[in-house]
Amino acid sequence: MRDPNRIEPMIQLLRDIWYSYPDLRLTQLIMNALNINSDPYYIEDDKLKEALQKYKELARRENFDQKSNIQDPE
Repeated sequence: MRDPNRIEPMIQLLRDIWYSYPDLRLTQLIMNALNINSDPYYIEDDKLKEALQKYKELARRENFDQKSNIQDPE
């Protein structure tokens, strides 16, 4: 049996990313994170988690870049 304690951290990770990209559908988010063109059925949870963590870092950098491009009104 797989460890049920893996579920909550994965859900939290998905939640964090999804709020950064609220216009994406869940499967779009997952496929974008995995960056594959094949069936994700056989992707193990640890590989998905690793891909999601990288995607989260990308979202964080993009949000930082967008905020840094905002001009302060004078």
